Amino acid sequence: MKLRQHTIAWGLSLALGIAGSGMAVAQEMGPGTMPGMMGASGMGMMPMLDPEQRREMREMMQTQRPAQFERMARLMNLRDDLLAEMHGERPDPEAVQALHGQMAELHGEMLTEMVRLRHAMHDLLTEEQRQQLQQATPERGVDPDDHDAHH
Repeated sequence: MKLRQHTIAWGLSLALGIAGSGMAVAQEMGPGTMPGMMGASGMGMMPMLDPEQRREMREMMQTQRPAQFERMARLMNLRDDLLAEMHGERPDPEAVQALHGQMAELHGEMLTEMVRLRHAMHDLLTEEQRQQLQQATPERGVDPDDHDAHH
């Protein structure tokens, strides 16, 4: 059941094209996080939304975007710092671990906010729209508890 809910939320975010605030995150977060969001409107989700739902979803994305961009900028700075440390003659293991930990924490914050946004968007749908989305979203066959499967 959790996989089905995850798939629905994933499909919703894809269909609504939150790529504008997420593609750079996807590049930083790696495979399986948010790939393929560009062009996802071709999935046919947008026509089933009424104008008010589209407006509310657009507002949600626009509200979230500044904080996500700020996190992405911090993440890029940490990545630069990590690369600089790693390219030194003798990288300091503690410094590498600290920088990596900070990056992981930011990744977690970004992912958490994306999940919150997906839930909020899903909550705007009517039951009929949720059913249509569920029918239009194929099962991916990935166990969400299998960390290696999405790497």
